Amino acid sequence: PADPAALGPTTSGARHADEPAQGDAAPPAPPRPAPTGLIPDVPLTDKLGLDCEMVGVGPDGERSVLARVVLVNWDGRTVYDAMVRPRERVVDYRTWVTGLTARDVSRGRDFFEVQGEVATLIRNRTLIGHALHNDLAALMLSHPKALVRDTSQYVPLRTADR
Repeated sequence: PADPAALGPTTSGARHADEPAQGDAAPPAPPRPAPTGLIPDVPLTDKLGLDCEMVGVGPDGERSVLARVVLVNWDGRTVYDAMVRPRERVVDYRTWVTGLTARDVSRGRDFFEVQGEVATLIRNRTLIGHALHNDLAALMLSHPKALVRDTSQYVPLRTADR
């Protein structure tokens, strides 16, 4: 049998058997709280994984700015998670990649507060991630090369056809 959803809306005003009646719709989910930073009671380890999500600003949305920062400890537990409110108008949320929406980003924190917290957390720790130069650039931070483990630079993961 054909998927009722693939048939589109009915023209008679009747509903498909799978469609909820007007009053049957589930209430909207309550908004999730925006991630605000350090997660209590999760231990910091001497190695931290870093990942940042960027959104697009500028006329075509091609310039990337920071929108979210996540740090995980050696055990894979999130130790820090913060949304960042861009100072410029966002043109492209890149939701298909970032999972972020205008609502998420609008509830973000000030860039410089987040930057300072991240700088403190990563100081003297080994930083692990993929293409960390992009994340560090978005954070406007540097990190000692001896304390960086970047999977994009790990030769066994690189192939000649890339």
